[in-house]
Amino acid sequence: MPEFVPPQTFADRLNLLFAASAPESPPGSGTYVEYTNPQVAAEINRVFGEGTITGEYIRRLRRGESKSPSFSYVEYIAAAFERFFGFPVDLGLFKANLSDAATRTLAQAQKVAAAKKGQGVGFEQALAAMQRSAAPARHTVDESQEPPVARVLARSTRRLNPANVQRLAEMAERLQAVQDQLDVVQDLENDALSQATEPGN
Repeated sequence: MPEFVPPQTFADRLNLLFAASAPESPPGSGTYVEYTNPQVAAEINRVFGEGTITGEYIRRLRRGESKSPSFSYVEYIAAAFERFFGFPVDLGLFKANLSDAATRTLAQAQKVAAAKKGQGVGFEQALAAMQRSAAPARHTVDESQEPPVARVLARSTRRLNPANVQRLAEMAERLQAVQDQLDVVQDLENDALSQATEPGN
């Protein structure tokens, strides 16, 4: 079997994820159809807010017509494919210098894509292997159970220096205190409304 040569460009790796994540359509048909660029954009905008990204921008990325995206856009794209695959997508898949783990994941993704086209090993077997290769070596928090926005925030925090992490933690505590106060106000308003609508008032 020839040695796997991972895709070298961002566009090629992104297109591989599109191929590997293609859902069965219609269900039970054995035919897999890739998500469209607008579908992926819609998923990103649903999670991160309308206007975050466009299908046209994704199209340009896939064709290599746009330079490599910012780290934030890579996170958005990874979050969308995490939802499609059902397990975390390592941002290392898009780095210029691939780790051994990222290379293995891309190799399995290629097998998944080939299986969906009726080539090579079975689809379920290939997808299971891809999921195993994508699993992080160490587990602290099961990120797959967290909302995508929380995963993006966690990844961004890991890039901060300790002093900025401390500042961010202090800001989060202050925001939580404000939220607690707002919750109290809301409870008081609800109580007042309830009393005002009781018979005899």
